[in-house]
Amino acid sequence: MKLSDRQIAIIVAVLTFVSLVFYTPQFSNSQVVTRMGLALAIVELGSLSIDRVAEQTVDKALVDGHYYADKAPGLSLLAVPPVFVVKTLRDLAGIKQDSSEASVFIMYAQIGTLTVVGLPAAIAAALVFLMALRLGASRQGALFGSLAIAIGSPFFFWSTTFFSHSLVGSLLVFMLALAIERERWDWWHGVFIGLLAGTMVVVDFVGGLVAAIAGIVLVIAMWRPTIAAHLRFAAGVVAAAVLGVLPLLIYNKLAFGSPFQLGYMSVVGFEGMKTGFFGIGMPNPAIVWELLFGVYRGLLPYVPVLLLVPYGLWAMGRRPGNLPIAVAVFAVSLALILINAGYYYWHGGWSAGPRHIVPMLPLLGLALAFAWPGSLWQRALALLLLAWGLMMAALVSSTWMFADEDKLFPLKSIYFAQAMDPKTWFNMSLMLPGWIAFALLYRITRTKTERGA
Repeated sequence: MKLSDRQIAIIVAVLTFVSLVFYTPQFSNSQVVTRMGLALAIVELGSLSIDRVAEQTVDKALVDGHYYADKAPGLSLLAVPPVFVVKTLRDLAGIKQDSSEASVFIMYAQIGTLTVVGLPAAIAAALVFLMALRLGASRQGALFGSLAIAIGSPFFFWSTTFFSHSLVGSLLVFMLALAIERERWDWWHGVFIGLLAGTMVVVDFVGGLVAAIAGIVLVIAMWRPTIAAHLRFAAGVVAAAVLGVLPLLIYNKLAFGSPFQLGYMSVVGFEGMKTGFFGIGMPNPAIVWELLFGVYRGLLPYVPVLLLVPYGLWAMGRRPGNLPIAVAVFAVSLALILINAGYYYWHGGWSAGPRHIVPMLPLLGLALAFAWPGSLWQRALALLLLAWGLMMAALVSSTWMFADEDKLFPLKSIYFAQAMDPKTWFNMSLMLPGWIAFALLYRITRTKTERGA
């Protein structure tokens, strides 16, 4: 059976999205209440105030006696259209609904999460496959990198909840997918990239900073043949980025009275946010270690296949024309790690793994595509590391992804402790069809050279 690259990419997206459907939404978290509460307030009341849900969340800002979301509003704003459509259809059908009821709120959280977070994540997984091929990876390597991130890393379970981390990672992939087509850089290419960058600022303030870092690296490293062509492209990026940020400025004006007044400036509690730059100071090397290897919030215990990333980045960067992409992936990842290591609330509160660095994971999938080894025993080891990530993603999604911040070894005290529960096994079994389908697809993608290796 022979499938084209585009067909494989579509299958990757569908399998990823269907797998996400089984576990969405993960909703029992204050941030979800805040973000979805804002979307529902806009649709149902035409208001930006979240007074209705203020008692149910600690993530809020207090301005002139009213409560507002302290987070960047982008996720909530993007959820307004699907929430509005569903509400309208339910009204037309005569279905009685009160979003203050848990079942109705959960339903809207599911709609918002699947459309605003899950769908972009599935598309990003497909793009990682296609981008890896475009950069010179083998088909099997490209599928390996896409699979490892799509359903075998924290990117998967953070795509099942109404948080911004997964969407930021997806937007970074979309930007890079446009940027690698350097020979097509023109005004309109710049406009699309700029809109994505501006949207990222509205979705997540740190994500906007990271997008700027990636953009600077790419613009410098991927110079166009003429200064005029490069300036046209750059002008498109800047103009569209400003346009993309406008929703945030308008929201700030309407909610807080000034385009430049952020919700974090009026946050209730969280005194650490008043230190440094909204809680961000100099990075702590000890925290860098904990974010990567620690048993409390370490990334690698959840997805050890990332140990192959340094080699993959080197292998990708040494191919002609790929060095700027490899540098951009490294710069984005390093920036996210260092920012997180300097953040007062670096542990992310109730979280499985280091949630603040999740946006870098889809880009690391490109590196993993080039880390696919040549010998049989090396491939067996790589697949073993991948299998651990697949099981951990399924285990966390099947239990409780918001690990208690007081649990110093959540893998042992929360996840391994529940691993033998029959209910957990049943929930994890929902991933089996996806695993099997990916395994079959994996077999199909083997080239003649790989079969003979």
